Amino acid sequence: MIGVGGTGKTFLLESWASELADDGSQVNWLRPGPARPVSAAEVTAALDGADALAVDDVHWFDADALRALLAAADAATILAARRPVGRAAGAEIVDLLDAVDDALSRSGPATRLGLVALDDFAPVLAGIRAAQVPGATGALASEEVEAVHVLSAGSAGLAADLVQSSWDRQTAPPADVVDAVQRRVRRSGSGAVALVGLWALALQVQTDDAPADASPGDGPRGDDALAIALQALPEDVDATEAERAARSGGLVDDGGALIAVVARTTVIDLPQAERAQGHDALGAVLADRDVVRAARHLRRGTGSTEGSVGVLGRAALELSSTEPEESEALIDRAEQWGLPAADVSFLRGLGAFRVGSGRALAHLDQLEQGLDDDAQTTSGDAALLGYGLDMRELRFDAATERVLDGELAPPLRRMAATVIGSSATAEGSAPTTALGRLLATTAQALTAVATGHTANAVGGFAAAADDFDRLRPPSPLGFTPHQLGALGAVVLGDLPAAATLTAQAETNGSGGPGETLTHQLLGAYGALMGGDYGPTLDLLRVHAPEGAKGLSAGAEDGGPTPAQEAAAAGTDPDAHLAQRDRLLLAALEAAIARRSGDTGRLRTAWARAEQALLRPSTSWLYADFLVEILACGARLDAYDRTTPIVQAVLEQTAELPADGPAPVMGQWLRLQVAIAADDHDEVEAAAEVMAKLLPNDRRSRARVAAAGAWADVMARTADEESLGPVADALMACGENWEASRLLGQAALDEADPQAARRLLERARATGVDSIEEGTTGGLASLGLSEREAEVAVLVAEGRTHKEIGAQLYISPKTVEHHVAKIRQKLGATSRAELLSIVREAVG
Repeated sequence: MIGVGGTGKTFLLESWASELADDGSQVNWLRPGPARPVSAAEVTAALDGADALAVDDVHWFDADALRALLAAADAATILAARRPVGRAAGAEIVDLLDAVDDALSRSGPATRLGLVALDDFAPVLAGIRAAQVPGATGALASEEVEAVHVLSAGSAGLAADLVQSSWDRQTAPPADVVDAVQRRVRRSGSGAVALVGLWALALQVQTDDAPADASPGDGPRGDDALAIALQALPEDVDATEAERAARSGGLVDDGGALIAVVARTTVIDLPQAERAQGHDALGAVLADRDVVRAARHLRRGTGSTEGSVGVLGRAALELSSTEPEESEALIDRAEQWGLPAADVSFLRGLGAFRVGSGRALAHLDQLEQGLDDDAQTTSGDAALLGYGLDMRELRFDAATERVLDGELAPPLRRMAATVIGSSATAEGSAPTTALGRLLATTAQALTAVATGHTANAVGGFAAAADDFDRLRPPSPLGFTPHQLGALGAVVLGDLPAAATLTAQAETNGSGGPGETLTHQLLGAYGALMGGDYGPTLDLLRVHAPEGAKGLSAGAEDGGPTPAQEAAAAGTDPDAHLAQRDRLLLAALEAAIARRSGDTGRLRTAWARAEQALLRPSTSWLYADFLVEILACGARLDAYDRTTPIVQAVLEQTAELPADGPAPVMGQWLRLQVAIAADDHDEVEAAAEVMAKLLPNDRRSRARVAAAGAWADVMARTADEESLGPVADALMACGENWEASRLLGQAALDEADPQAARRLLERARATGVDSIEEGTTGGLASLGLSEREAEVAVLVAEGRTHKEIGAQLYISPKTVEHHVAKIRQKLGATSRAELLSIVREAVG
């Protein structure tokens, strides 16, 4: 019979010999091995006086012994078993084995054995168990049969090694299993031993350091692990013969994969020194093919492989966004092996930057202090990392002053300068790299925003975003074209473009984890402008200050909220965020507060915003977000904080093209803060300035008209007929809430009841919904209508009838009527009793 190791040749040979012995035949045995050679004399002696000769592992016979066996084939009964052999055995041995096969199979074909399929494995395993375990009875559970089959791949020999042990297969293989399996590996020869050792190590790392209770058979097959191991073999090992010996030894399954229990026990059996050397060899093979897998091997090695420190560094950067802990471990090992301090700081800084960690700034400081001649990192690397951090932290003045080199410098400086209304330095030559062209396109699109050319801006950002996602540049830019494009689209009133760009960024993971929150915040603000508050509310819940109860801004007794208490205590719930995300998050909270009309929530939003405003972060490009924040501050009389920022934005916008949106945005910020502060003179002054502006873009023109309307509303001279076109123009560029607010305020100040009713109806027709957070369900069960429940909640929050009317687009008289009906339905005899019932119902 012929079969690879572990397929049951010895077991079947013994059963054949037993049948002859039962018939009264005298059967003698020869059991050679690599350390037990058989001579021709031993063959002759074994045949003397025997009726039959049983020979196991014929492939270990030398040439003379094979000739003696061949000579006796016609005169004696010979039972023989062997493995397939390769050319390493020598041409003479191969020819003699073929001749023995022919001689012993004249009366019938040779039996060829292989691995047993799962469907046929149960009886084989039961027979092995009965023979190996005294007193073993009963059927085997299907789970046990399958588990042994997974580990052994259907090898009867390996199954026997597993069955005779008490191993539960949920932990690391015990010593007796390791020894038994490794004896089989060693019987396959030194070449197979070397190959299987490397193969098992390659699989271990390729399956991401699977725990001891996980089998390689349970994870990725590692189809290229064999190829890598073959390349990593020492020069004195014939790779072809080593692979053939491993297969002949029954160490490989029918699919060509290393059998699971062989792989697991080999890793355990390898001495630490050999294991480290194996990882070195595998890492060297993989260095130019798969830097991450190479580094995973090399950090387990000795550190003696040439270029290993560089491989660890490149892999650390590649993993910094997805596996930050492993990235840190690789940097640690590179530092142990002599990576210069500046390079360590750069790797740590860039890794922290990519995940959005605030530690990046500290690493940058260390980098800039530690640059020397030994460092691979250059001052240009440090400058680019610093630029990226400046942009993310909204330190635009610092970004414009960074000393940048190469073709990336002009577009980067141009972008930093544009967002603060400064003139960029002279352009260099046309970029020649894909990244340089991408940045140039982004800078041109940002300039198009500043000049109000909507089509050029949106088209440029879309093209740059596509290129960015295709190239996935590793440079620490501190922005993505998707972010700048969304900001520009908001400025120009193109909400669909903002939604498309942020959705594309979230889908593609543009810029890595460090940019994700910015994309989410910008997308949420665009949705909020369109009247969808859901994404904003979801983000505010995720980033609610620790200890805050939901999103309700005011405590029931009118005292400070948890967020306000945190601010008063000197703690900052958003300290872990980049400044850009802090500002945007504060703006979203303020936007919800403004649209809810809740004074308590305004206080919470302002407490959060004050933390974000402690650091200089002024840019006209963020003016819409500053409107949300500063309007909250003005409503709460925080003039010392709001006035300097408004003035800074006005100074910036004065330096930008007069026909672009920036001058309008600056005056619009001034106008909105004045409206919130109920400062009629400042509203009129802003409106007068805006009336003289002639912007290119539709949104700015709508705001110019709205500014005049607001001045008339504040002066109570607004004309009902003139307000309609103004509201329509605002709605056409995504300013639905602004249109409804303008109409609602005009209605509240309108002396003519009929005109007020028409204005309120038009305000409701803008399609702006109230902010719902599921708080009125309990009131509905008490018999209140949906509108009555809304009014009841707002009353319980302490708002006046005028404030409630402005929020729900109904007149104060209508609010008063609703409150009367609510008290009647709830049976409340006093305001205190009404508030108690409502608060209990809504939790």
